[in-house]
Amino acid sequence: MDFATSARVIERNSIDPYLQTATLRSSLNFNKQFDWGTLSAGGSRSQNLSDGLVQQELPSLQITP
Repeated sequence: MDFATSARVIERNSIDPYLQTATLRSSLNFNKQFDWGTLSAGGSRSQNLSDGLVQQELPSLQITP
C-alpha cells in the first residue's frame, strides 16, 4: 500500500521546483490465492501537482483460474 493524504501540503512546503511539478500517486492492491485460482483487487489514483489533473481507477478486479 502506498498512500498520500494531500498534494496541497507537498506544493506549499516544497522548495524543490521538480517536486512542485511532480505527480502524486496512491495505490492499493490485494491478492488472494484459492484452490480454484487467484483473486486480485485494488485501485489507483494519480494527481499532477502543477495543474491538479486527477486520474483514478477504482475498483480493479481480476480473477485468474
